[in-house]
Amino acid sequence: RIEALYDIKAGQASKLGEMAGCGRICRNAAEAASFGDIIFIATPDSIIEKICHEIASAGEEGFRKNSIVFHLSGSLESSIL
Repeated sequence: RIEALYDIKAGQASKLGEMAGCGRICRNAAEAASFGDIIFIATPDSIIEKICHEIASAGEEGFRKNSIVFHLSGSLESSIL
């Protein structure tokens, strides 16, 4: 089940939320990450590391303890997380 979504384009997040049956659209990536145990970062490769760092730096509004984090890059290793 998808608990929360964030997209820089709020309209896109709302559309995806409707399609996925997720009613929680968040104001930033850290807030969205705080609702999940498994996190998918689906951004351009050039900003995956930046987004991951922003989420990790957000304190309680960020990754949960023991979160599993995936990125959807085809060319970067998981070590960037």
